[in-house]
Amino acid sequence: MRFSENAKYTARELIKNQTYAEELLWQKLRNRNFTGLKFLRQHPIYYFKDEHKKFFIADFFCKQLNLIVEVDGPIHNKQKNYDKLREEVLKYK
Repeated sequence: MRFSENAKYTARELIKNQTYAEELLWQKLRNRNFTGLKFLRQHPIYYFKDEHKKFFIADFFCKQLNLIVEVDGPIHNKQKNYDKLREEVLKYK
């Protein structure tokens, strides 16, 4: 599977298994319901680390504002280092 296909597959799986909180927020953001802005859900964010192309999936992304919205649940208590890396990547995007 190619790299970008893997990212898209991962995003689709996350959409199928979204949390209740993500589902509630998506109902408010979808179809430009929130101030007319276009949001995408489970959107891949690509970056390079140690000369390797990598990605993570943002819960929600608005290109117009260059805004990522993350819905943090209990899983984030177990992945603090991963979340810190994502924050560092986004500072330079």
